[in-house]
Amino acid sequence: NLKKRESSLKRQLNKKKEKDRKLKKAIKAVIEKELLAKRNINFKLSADFKKNKGKLPWPVEKGIIIGKYGKQQHPVYNIFTNNNGIDIKTTKGSKMRSIFNGKVSNIIFSPSFQNAVLINHGEYFTVYSNLAEVFVKKGQEVKTKDYIGVVFTDEEKGKTEAHLEIWLGSNNTTSTMNPEHWLFKQSF
Repeated sequence: NLKKRESSLKRQLNKKKEKDRKLKKAIKAVIEKELLAKRNINFKLSADFKKNKGKLPWPVEKGIIIGKYGKQQHPVYNIFTNNNGIDIKTTKGSKMRSIFNGKVSNIIFSPSFQNAVLINHGEYFTVYSNLAEVFVKKGQEVKTKDYIGVVFTDEEKGKTEAHLEIWLGSNNTTSTMNPEHWLFKQSF
């Protein structure tokens, strides 16, 4: 029975890896395109974003991190996954909001990660995915805490999870950063 469960978990993890790979590829393409057009980089906004490390608001008003950034091992099986951001468990109907001033670079849709909104903050980019509904448009300016969409609820699993990523794009290279280090520390 344990072997059967392990096979099922491996299939689920492989689906998650594929979903993450598709999202990462789409995000990277958007960021690289903007990096090539150097005129789009607002270095003052970039510096302001960097100054606010550890002080940025949460992308949802209520939530708890259930998926950590980076390489994670399954608690039972010898299976690893890589998370380019953090996953935040929240409540049904929760709205996702921008964590800093910026401009919507792109909106991407895939059945595997629903809608994803990329916001440009100079050399920094934030990615908000697993959105059922999007309130913003490509090219739109947003302010800190502006609502950008509604978090998707998987009715079958009874889960509402927001996903946040932070990317740095400079000198024609891209890298992900741990969003937990950038968000204001919550105390419960």
